[in-house]
Amino acid sequence: MTRPKLGLIAGGGELPQAVAQRCDTEGRDLYVVRLDGFADPHLTRWPGDDFGMAQIGAILKALKKNDCGAVCLAGIVNRPDFKSLKPDLKGASLLPGIVSAAAKGDVGLVASAAQTLGGTCRI
Repeated sequence: MTRPKLGLIAGGGELPQAVAQRCDTEGRDLYVVRLDGFADPHLTRWPGDDFGMAQIGAILKALKKNDCGAVCLAGIVNRPDFKSLKPDLKGASLLPGIVSAAAKGDVGLVASAAQTLGGTCRI
């Protein structure tokens, strides 16, 4: 059974590279969303693009355009100063809910991100 192409939303640290290397080992197609200011430069080894963390619309379009059937969030992403973010139109529409989720802690924030991506949060 072929596994769907993985859209890897990559923060910092070693975990995103480990996920990408595992995809290589398994022969699984991969597209990497490298979050500006967080993702390791070595992740450019895999197909993907760089995005600001509030460019939610652009990220969702890229995942769809690249036929990603599954999405994984991996790596370290520090909580932003929400006032300094530069959201696209989709990001701006979602920002109030994201700020509200952030008030519930990191789990609430990750669950909100998972819901935005059309899934559920499994931590």
